[in-house]
Amino acid sequence: MLRIKLLPLVIPLITKISFCEDKKVCYKPSCYLSYLFSTPTVEEEIEVPKEKIEVTKIDSSNIIEKELNILSDIKDKTEASNIIEKELNLQENLLKEIKKNPLSLEFVKNKTQELCDLAVYNNIVAFLYVPSEFMTNEMLEYVIKKNPFLLEIIPENKQTSNLCELAMDLNIKSYEYVCDKLRTENYYVRCIKTNFANELCPQTFLGKIPDSKKTEKICYYLALRGYFEYVPENLRTYELCKIGLKKSGINASIKENYIPKKYLPFIEYDKIMKKYTLP
Repeated sequence: MLRIKLLPLVIPLITKISFCEDKKVCYKPSCYLSYLFSTPTVEEEIEVPKEKIEVTKIDSSNIIEKELNILSDIKDKTEASNIIEKELNLQENLLKEIKKNPLSLEFVKNKTQELCDLAVYNNIVAFLYVPSEFMTNEMLEYVIKKNPFLLEIIPENKQTSNLCELAMDLNIKSYEYVCDKLRTENYYVRCIKTNFANELCPQTFLGKIPDSKKTEKICYYLALRGYFEYVPENLRTYELCKIGLKKSGINASIKENYIPKKYLPFIEYDKIMKKYTLP
């Protein structure tokens, strides 16, 4: 009975307020109808003020840049790997070519120690194309043993006393290729003692010895080997004069031109001839 009586009251109410602004049934908490009707298939409409909405923007440019950098690194590493592989293949091919034809070292732009060693040990002539930075002590010794006169093309900063002595041991005539800084007293004495100057004109060597480098020892061997005329005047001692005269066979030219006059009265030629003999 009650339901029949109320129905006329409810229907007009529904008819009056069952629709909101957009003519939809509104189930907002503030709406009276939300207490009377509920439909689980319809979502509730909740109004959120626009000023309360915060939008987080994602900077895609940073992500793209990072990805590009990664790709670039991968590309660079790949290219580097390819370059290294090509270089290794090139080096391997060069080694084969140098072993086959050592003189082709002349045309190799980027020479290495390995290439230079291989070329020289297979053909000594390839030494002509070896840069100074690849001239090791072992290589130089090998070269000199093969040909002492190659001392001529060895740079001054690569020559050593041992290397020069080795060259002169093998052929004394390689003396002329010894650099100035290594032309010591022993060097000159050695050249004079070998008496090789007799094979040539003495001026080619003896005449080029600077007086500033002539020591008493050098002058002694000059006098002993018959080259008294190359002894500087200030180093012509009484003993050297006697040796010089003995070795020259009492040469009148030596006596008149090279023996100081103060010594002449004291020199007894007959005694000198008997006393001084070659060591």
